[in-house]
Amino acid sequence: DVIETMEQTRFRNMKWLDLTLLGVFNCFEMSMLLEHIHNNCRTLEKINFGEHRSLDLGLVNQSILGEIVSNLSHINLSSTLWDASPIENILLRINLEKIQTIDLSHVNLCEVNKEVLTSLARHAADLSLKCTHLTTEQLEAILQSYLE
Repeated sequence: DVIETMEQTRFRNMKWLDLTLLGVFNCFEMSMLLEHIHNNCRTLEKINFGEHRSLDLGLVNQSILGEIVSNLSHINLSSTLWDASPIENILLRINLEKIQTIDLSHVNLCEVNKEVLTSLARHAADLSLKCTHLTTEQLEAILQSYLE
C-alpha cells in the first residue's frame, strides 16, 4: 500500500521520509519498502525509523539498508530492535562526511565497538544516545573524542 502510493505519486525527489507515521511493518514489508527507496529515491536525505519497537531491523536486507544509510544526512533509529552485529554494520555504513544528526536513543549499543561510536560522535553535529546501555568504556571513549 505504501509502496503503491510511492510509485503512483512518483516520490523520486523525496528528501524526507518519516516511517513512524506509516504504522506497523513486518520484516518483509519493510524490506520491500527499503528496496523501493533504494531503487527509486536517490534524493533522500533524512529517514525516521523511530518507534518501530516490534520490527527487528537486523532482519531486513542489510545491504540495501546500508546503501540507503550511506547517503543520508539525518537518521533516526530510536527505539528500533537490533542485534549487535547488524547495528554496528549499519553504523559503519554511515557517510561521516554527510552525517549531521543520528538518533540512537533506546537502542542497545553495549556491544558496539567503541571506535564506531567515537567516530560518529566526532562527525555528527547531533548524536542522541539516551538509554543506549553504553558501557563505561564506551562512554569514556565518546566523551574523550569530544575533547580531541
